[in-house]
Amino acid sequence: MSEKSDYQEKIGTIMAIPKDQVLSPNIPMDTYHQEAEYFVHNAEEDKDQLIPAGFPLDLIGDTHKRIGASREAHSRWRNEVKEWEKAELEWKEKSPAAFAFRDKLLRDFDFAFRKRVDLQRIISEIRDGYGRNDMIEDVHRLGLLGKQHPEPLIAIGFDLSLLDKAIKMAGELGELLASANGDRLSDHKLKVIRNRAYTHLKEAVDEIKAYGKYVFWDDEHKLRQYSSAYLRRMNQKRDKPEEPEQMEDAS
Repeated sequence: MSEKSDYQEKIGTIMAIPKDQVLSPNIPMDTYHQEAEYFVHNAEEDKDQLIPAGFPLDLIGDTHKRIGASREAHSRWRNEVKEWEKAELEWKEKSPAAFAFRDKLLRDFDFAFRKRVDLQRIISEIRDGYGRNDMIEDVHRLGLLGKQHPEPLIAIGFDLSLLDKAIKMAGELGELLASANGDRLSDHKLKVIRNRAYTHLKEAVDEIKAYGKYVFWDDEHKLRQYSSAYLRRMNQKRDKPEEPEQMEDAS
């Protein structure tokens, strides 16, 4: 079966996991999936020794499906993140010109409406905003304000087509910024599903590892086949003493 089929078959079970039992990955997901494949392969090889200890043989096939579902869920989440990154890059390319355009409109409007106290008050309010969302709102409001009061702008030779440009730019940048921001909170739907799929997979992997460690408790080589190589490496790095600083040559 494909990973997408595994995902479709498992999504009901994945979404039924109680919220307070959902876990977040503590190692890279690609690495976790590779290790899960390794553990289930070992269980297949060692099934004759594991079954007498009560190992459920159907766990092997089910774990393969959980791996596929988890890979699909993680892929969907990563694709979403890539879309954010793409939009963020486009925002960085386009926003400097937009900020400069906003500042030009403010200068033009300041001069054109310099004798209109009521409009100056609005312009001052627009100028007070900061940040990306404020810039987009500023450009939109300036475009509308200019359309409502075109005569003073015409008098200073202002190009009225810039008002339509402002409104259009604000709409496009608003959509772009929404894509760049995404919903990056921890409760984003795709991230929640990814974490649930990981939790479902981890339940099976932990069970396989528990059986392997129980049955092969006195075989160091086999024990290593049921423990995470990634976490061993991380622990070794953490426990490795820092090398002493070398003394500078005084000569």
